[in-house]
Formats: sequence, C-alpha cells, structure tokens
Amino acid sequence: METGTLPGMWAEHRIHDTVHAIIASLGEKHTALDAASGPGALTHWLTMRGVRTVAVDLGRETDHTGLRARPSVIADLNARLPFDNGSFDLVVSIETIEHLENPHLFLREIARVLKPCGHVVLATPNPHSFASRLKYAVLGLPSMFDFVAKDAYGGHISPVSIGTMLYAFDQTGVTIELVESVGRSHWIRKLPNALMWPLVRYLHRSRRFSDDHYVRRLTPQQLRRLNDEWTLNQTTQHWHTGSTHKRVISVRLGHRVYESRVD
Repeated sequence: METGTLPGMWAEHRIHDTVHAIIASLGEKHTALDAASGPGALTHWLTMRGVRTVAVDLGRETDHTGLRARPSVIADLNARLPFDNGSFDLVVSIETIEHLENPHLFLREIARVLKPCGHVVLATPNPHSFASRLKYAVLGLPSMFDFVAKDAYGGHISPVSIGTMLYAFDQTGVTIELVESVGRSHWIRKLPNALMWPLVRYLHRSRRFSDDHYVRRLTPQQLRRLNDEWTLNQTTQHWHTGSTHKRVISVRLGHRVYESRVD
C-alpha cells in the first residue's frame, strides 16, 4: 500500500491509505466510479492498478494530474446519476456525502449503479464519536458541522449517521460489512470510548431497542469501531477538544448477512 500524497489529493492521506487498503482487500475489480472525484487522486490510483474508472463531479479539474486522459462526467450528485443500473463493480466516495443536500438519494443512487456483489466504500465525518456527541450535547451540532456560509470544512451541511445509511441501503439490498476508524490511536483519545463500550455492548445485547435499531443491527465489532475515539488531524481545521473524527464504511450489494472484517 502506498502512502503519502497522490496527484490532486484533497482528503488527508490517512483517509486515502485506509480506503486503498480496503479496496485492495476486496479482490479484483474491473470497473469503478469515483464520486466525487475532485482533482482525481483516487481515479489516478485506481487507473494505475488496471481498474477502468469513471470520475464524476460538478466540474472537471482538467489541470490536475489525477484526471488527465481519464474518463470523467460532469453531474450533480444531488440528482440521479447519469449511469445505467449495475454499471460498476466498485463505487468509492471520499469526503463527499457530507457536502450534499440530498444524501439519502445519493446513497440509493450509488447502490443502483453498483453491480450485484459489488462494493461501495464511503468516507465521511463520524457523528458517533465521543467528542462529536459531546459537542452535540453542548452546541447542538456534531463535530465538523457548523452550518455557516464560510465554514472551515468546505461546506459540510449533512451529517450522515449509521442509521441513515442503514435506512437508505435497506431499500436497495446493500449490507454494511465493515466499519473502520481512521486516525491516531493515542490512549487518551481512546479512553472515553473504552469507558462507554460496556454500555454500548449491554444495549446491543438487551431488548431495550427494537431489532431494527442500529445498536442491534450492527455487530459488536462494528459498533466498537463506529464509536471509536480515534482522531484525524487535518491541515485545514483543528478542534482544540480533539480535532476531527472519521470513519470508512464498506458495504456489499447482494448479501443479507451482516459480517465484520475488523480486527
């Protein structure tokens, strides 16, 4: 797995490194959709590995190395995607869905264009982390979402919870397979999650929630990663209480049994 900065990389390199590792674990892929591609770092990485990749975004960053001579489509990700059903083996979206006005439609659309037994890999800020829950309790907003015209996060307007993903994907036959955290694992950052974990595990096993609640739907391993207090420092913003919090979620189409590949 390569590390460092790829041509045209906008998201922090740890996110790309984790996404690369997940994609590599999925086996051979022939076709992929990069939504939204931005300058094309992921499109470039996939193409160099022999995957026929289509980049889609609101505009084409033609001056960036990542998209030179790559197939690219201009489209609004808040609307129906301009692709036929079952067009891609893999759909990857890094740090995009939180910028969209219609995340529910986007989730359904990327499932629609996915081939049976294909994979979706999403990276988005994690509203379930302890620091994000704490900020919500005090300010009424999760971490990295301040809803102002010129915020430090480049237009983060739609926090996407695991419940939102379960709701949207349930309608399209997609199953959450992997939940992963990205960032540094200093023990002080992980302490709140470690203290909260016994309660989460109890709620998972109890009957206090219906079987349809995400606490019951996810496996214990997935729940632990979802609430993990690993942090990711980015150059554009730093929260004095713990910086930013990310998760990477891989989902598979065509399988109804939940499974986890988290250590």
